[in-house]
Amino acid sequence: MTSAWAAAAGVPAAALAGPLGSADLDEVVALRAAVFAAVTGSDAAETDQALDPTSVEAAIDAHGVVHLSSGGRASDLLRGRVLIEMYNAQLIGTWRRLKVCHNARCHEVFFDQSKNNSRTWFDTAACANALNLRAYRERRKAARFSDLSERDPG
Repeated sequence: MTSAWAAAAGVPAAALAGPLGSADLDEVVALRAAVFAAVTGSDAAETDQALDPTSVEAAIDAHGVVHLSSGGRASDLLRGRVLIEMYNAQLIGTWRRLKVCHNARCHEVFFDQSKNNSRTWFDTAACANALNLRAYRERRKAARFSDLSERDPG
């Protein structure tokens, strides 16, 4: 999966050298939480700490084009690549299409590919249907109780 992403992102396979180890687990979990916080716009302190920009390097080539890269340990490389992709997404306007599912039980981050950027569910069949069914049952239950309270006892 990583190699497929690397090919699509134009990252040389050699740049992915150095597999993540068990020592990197805490950093990767913090990175995931920070990306989630960045997408939802919450907890800037957590985001700043886990997305430390020192893992990203900028270089200018002979034509004046700025190139961003990352290096170092495997976790630094991953953090840098995530930051670069976040920056690219914001630069080209696709960052706004990253959303969090409105179903609190799901809460997955997904990329909204709809024309008008209006999706609210990670998976309509699983997330939306469950919530809509629950809301329908609540309305029906409330209507039944309302009907019972309005009846004349006599």
